Amino acid sequence: MLNQPLVYFIALLCIFLFFSIVNFLQYLFNRDKAFLYYSLYLSVMVIYLGLRMACFAKNTEGLLTEPCRLESTIINPINTLMLVFYFLFAQTFIEYDRYDVKLFKTVRFLTSTFIIGFFIQVLLISTGFTALEQALFIYFSWFISITSLWCIVKTFMIKNRVVLFIIVGTTFFFIGSVISLYFDTINANETSTSVWTLAVTYEYIGTLFEAVCFSVGLSYRTYMTQVEKNKLQAQMIEELREREALQARLHAERDRIATEMHDDLGAGLSTLKLLGERAKTALTDEKSLTTVNKMTNLSSELIERLVTIIWAMNSQNDTVEGLISYLHRYAFDFLEETHGLNCQFPIPELSENVRGIMLNGESRRRLFLVFKETLHNIIKHAKAKSVFITILSSNDSWTMTIEDDGVGILENNPHEGNGLKNMAKHSKALGGDVTIGASEKG
Repeated sequence: MLNQPLVYFIALLCIFLFFSIVNFLQYLFNRDKAFLYYSLYLSVMVIYLGLRMACFAKNTEGLLTEPCRLESTIINPINTLMLVFYFLFAQTFIEYDRYDVKLFKTVRFLTSTFIIGFFIQVLLISTGFTALEQALFIYFSWFISITSLWCIVKTFMIKNRVVLFIIVGTTFFFIGSVISLYFDTINANETSTSVWTLAVTYEYIGTLFEAVCFSVGLSYRTYMTQVEKNKLQAQMIEELREREALQARLHAERDRIATEMHDDLGAGLSTLKLLGERAKTALTDEKSLTTVNKMTNLSSELIERLVTIIWAMNSQNDTVEGLISYLHRYAFDFLEETHGLNCQFPIPELSENVRGIMLNGESRRRLFLVFKETLHNIIKHAKAKSVFITILSSNDSWTMTIEDDGVGILENNPHEGNGLKNMAKHSKALGGDVTIGASEKG
């Protein structure tokens, strides 16, 4: 039957292994490398304490002779590997670069030094230079102790609640190691009869308290990270609400201006046009009649432009569906009623995604100006009798095609007036381009 201390040590080893598995699962869950490095640190710690326990079992029970013999050979590299994962964990857990760049560089340098030292130790042991490896480890231990103590002091000066868990846990481990070293020294030539005078007891106790502190610290860090995320999310939601409120006020202001322009300027221009039409019927002088004609034509153009501006400013039209509805109405008014052309422009069936696309007033205005200029060019140059306008949509995109049965446009001699340049300018501002060419249908 195993003696009581050995049973305790085995139970504690199981606890450390449990901590290691839980932290690895935490890493798989949230991909936080601090959990991964701490899990690896605990795994190496289990191997280290297991070998120490094997020597105790050999001395008290005559068991685990081979693991105990192995302990004297590989315990130093395991110690170094444990430090590698400890410093990797500390770097990730504390995020030194946020608080002290000099300390961050020092910790990173120490981590690299431990990694190199580990491989040197493994190389020396594997090539039979065990005595040299042990001698180097003594000097290496002094270097580790001094630099680590400096890092602990500097870390403590950060004064962060999360960092406190590292400090307290490391302090427990350090105290346990010192007491363990003391009992290792006084029990060098005799076997202890009490569990409280065993060196390995204090290594286990120090490691246990350290594991508890680090695990609680990781949980607290995760909690604080979530709290910060929630605060940031709440702030983003609040900013979004403020932006939406501002957008609603802008829309209301746009609608107000559009209404006032329609009621005041629109009515005034319509009255001016009406007066001009009346004046034409009363005038007989050719020169005066020409002037009045210019006035009425200018009034008509201004009214048309004003209607477009009012339409662009009205926030109720800020959808693809609203744009197409306006283009549909304009095409029939301009082509059929004004110029007598046959206009075929079937109402398209838009997909749900396209129907929900929002277009601001500037984008709608530019799209309308390109559409308007296209129809004007057909009237001026195509000598067409019919115009065919189709709109197709799929998923979240839509395409408009405008065709006519006129004479077309010469490929090597296109019209290069201001109209085409304006179309290209508006299309470029919208992130697209305009393609004009002759149809192959004939």
